Parts: sequence; structure tokens; C-alpha cells
Amino acid sequence: METELLLSTFSSLLRVTLHTRWGLRRVETVDCGRGIYFGLTRGNSRIFAVARNLDIHKRVQARGAPTNSILVFSEPLRGLPPRVVQNPGVRDLHQIRFRDELIWLVSGRSPELLAIDPNTGRSVGHIFLSRFLPLSLRHEAPAQHPEDPYHFNSLHFGDFRLFVLAHNWWYGSFVMEFEYHTPEKFLRAPRLLRIWPVMGQQSHDLFHDGTRLLTLDSGGSRLISSDGIERPVGHGMSGQDFLRGMAVGERFLFVGHGRQSRYDREDRADGPTRISVVHRTSMEVVSVVEVGSFGNTCDLLLLSEPDQSDSGCFKYSSIPGMVAAGSSGRNLDGPNGTRQCTGACANPLQSPSPTS
Repeated sequence: METELLLSTFSSLLRVTLHTRWGLRRVETVDCGRGIYFGLTRGNSRIFAVARNLDIHKRVQARGAPTNSILVFSEPLRGLPPRVVQNPGVRDLHQIRFRDELIWLVSGRSPELLAIDPNTGRSVGHIFLSRFLPLSLRHEAPAQHPEDPYHFNSLHFGDFRLFVLAHNWWYGSFVMEFEYHTPEKFLRAPRLLRIWPVMGQQSHDLFHDGTRLLTLDSGGSRLISSDGIERPVGHGMSGQDFLRGMAVGERFLFVGHGRQSRYDREDRADGPTRISVVHRTSMEVVSVVEVGSFGNTCDLLLLSEPDQSDSGCFKYSSIPGMVAAGSSGRNLDGPNGTRQCTGACANPLQSPSPTS
């Protein structure tokens, strides 16, 4: 059985097909010309993709088009132009998640967590994540990012949990674990259960598989687990690749990566693009796939099977955690009667047909 993934990069939105031995079958361009593409999610027979419309130097790419917008594609993908949804209050969009008929996103300014209507882009609620942090984790924002002290970049919904990852610049990444039942309850009275410290450096993406929390230590070129397991991932396992973008299937993880490019920013836009296939149980890399020269990876979404990092449909035992003090968020007309699970696990979607 072939594996199909949607891949966002610093230059393109791509559909990547791998054959059964984890080699590259084909690469198709779904969208391009909108600068950096980022977060990916799916729900209700739609695929949502972040298009920043900015390049590495923050220059607008498509004149007249909005920045930090969300492209909405109908499934299956057939080459039709997407609908564009925008919320003018967000900045530096990263990962997004479709859950309970809403799109949840993290922004590079306060409030850092928002829930928006996927049809209109209107915000229905938000949370100031930094207000929940203990004094031991608080610090000033970097001079070059005065509105973004912690750089929250990734989300994951588990069973009655919402996990949010903070890149946290050079201070060390951490994960906030909130109780989650319905959007209305969460937005009115968010409850922090636990903070997972020391989760890599400049990390991206996260997934809780029932017993452990996985994330990509982007700065260290490693896949790390909260139970202490670490695995190098990247071209030649040399620690020279920047990891970003993770999809989770039943047996395998798929990890996107490109060059670290600490000194050559331009290389992030047109350097090598790679996907590593990782065995989910052993965390051993079984294949490294060269996709092309599309620049650094940003996110991955499984299309040929339910992506568990996106849908979050699994059960795990409750984790004892401390309740941390913090301010509650504000609710702006949160929806009623929402469902507990709406992702790909609840309603598996048809695999896309080739782009016409």
C-alpha cells in the first residue's frame, strides 16, 4: 500500500507519495507562490493549510493576498483553487488543529492560543498561555521578537487533554498539558494539569501515544520521548538537519527535515527537503526519503490513513499532574453541543486523487 502525505515547506505545499519500500514514488505541487506554508489539519472533508504569504525575510510574495491566512481545500484534492480564511489578529502562524468544528491555532503574539470559525475566520475564544506559567519558566522576550517570549508553535489533542509546545528560544522547550472536554468549558475555565519541562531545544510538533510524549528536538536533530529515549534523525544522522513536521500512522512516524542553515538563511527556502520514516515502537529510522529542493519542512499530514497526531483519537490512562495557578481565558461566544472527536479517526476521509 502506498503512503500519501501532505507536506508544507518554505516554498510549497506538496503531496508526496511513498511506495511500499519507503522510496519516493512522486511529488505533486498542490499550491505555491504564497511564501512559507506551515500548519496542516483536516476535518469535515476539508484540508486546512497555513499560507503566510511571506518569505524568509518577511517580504510579501503574492501582492494583494493576505498574510498568515488559512487555505481551505475540499477533499479529495483535485487541483481546484482553495478558499482563503483569515483572522487579522494572528501573527507568525505555525501549527493548526481542527477539533470540535473549530480551528485551533497558536500565534506569535498574545493571546497565544485561539479558536476560530473555519468558515469565517472569526475568533470564538482565546487563551493567554503565558499567564499560566510558573515564575521559574518566565523570562523576557528576545529583542528581535518583543511580542513572542515563548514562541508557542505546536498543538496536540489527546483524550480529554490539549498539549501545547513552546519552542522557547534558547531557554529549553516545554509542553503545557491542559484538561479538555468541550471548547466552551475549556475557553471559559482552562485548567492546567501539568508542565513537561526539558523537551529539547527549539522543538516542534508533539504527540502523546498513551504512555509517553514525543516531540522533535529541532535544534538537536533528535526525536525525543518523555521516557528518556532519544533517536537522531536526519541526513546521515549527523545532527545537521532541522526537524519540523511529524505525522503519525498506526505503525510508523513520518518526520520532515531540512538543513540547519544557521548561517545561510536563503538555503532554508530552496535547500534539500527530506522525510524520515521512523518505526513507532522502537523509534528507529527505517528510511530517509529525498523529496527535492523545496526548502525546510514545516508540517506533515498523513492522507492515506488517519493521522493520529492530527486527530488525537486514542485512549490513555490519566496522568497525575499538579494544578498550576494562572488566569483563566476569556470566552467569546464559545459553541454549545460540540462533539468529543471529529478528526480523521471519527470520519476517515477518502484518499485524494492525483492533482489535475
